[in-house]
Amino acid sequence: MNFDKDPYLDIIAAIESAGFYVSGPNQYVEPECTWNRIIPASKLRPQGGYTGNSFWISLDEGGWYIGVWGGRIYSIRDPSKIATMAIDWMTAEPNGTFHDFDSWLIKKYDLYDIDENDFRPTRLMRDRND
Repeated sequence: MNFDKDPYLDIIAAIESAGFYVSGPNQYVEPECTWNRIIPASKLRPQGGYTGNSFWISLDEGGWYIGVWGGRIYSIRDPSKIATMAIDWMTAEPNGTFHDFDSWLIKKYDLYDIDENDFRPTRLMRDRND
């Protein structure tokens, strides 16, 4: 996959217009694959950088993936709702980083938990380490 910022631009613009922050898109070059993601965050640190509620969003092999720092990876059935989902989550929970999304968010945005092996970068990195 070529690194292309364009798929992220509307999502970034919507999140930032709502008063939140986005790091990226950042490109990760691994021996087996190259992938990219953005990281929305609800707050700025006084000394610089981001804090509060954060998670990552990645477009890979034609699908959108949303990951939480607890290790779960989700896909969203309607990618046009990614920015709204991110804004809703950071508005509802601006003060902490959570290991998973709340059930109301999962249901409202029809997120479905995927096996981490279905996300290409995770699968390829796992294969390399086995």
